Amino acid sequence: MRIELDKAYDLLYIEVRPDLEVERTEDLADGVHADLDAEDRVVGFEFLSLEAYDAFVRDQDLPPSPVDWLRNEAGLRLFGTVEGG
Repeated sequence: MRIELDKAYDLLYIEVRPDLEVERTEDLADGVHADLDAEDRVVGFEFLSLEAYDAFVRDQDLPPSPVDWLRNEAGLRLFGTVEGG
């Protein structure tokens, strides 16, 4: 896992699987996107602001640290669009 924060633009990207190629992007919430591969596996998450990250974590009732909710495939499957949607 790799986490990138662009402080100048307030963007956060969490790359879950750098070995996979992004096939499409799904909107998960306002300012929150999931990059998926051809088999709907999560490649990464993009947050268009830290506020969007905070709101997503709060709305999904997730731990504040992405390491805690992205540890395994079951954690990634929390997001409905990831299961083929």
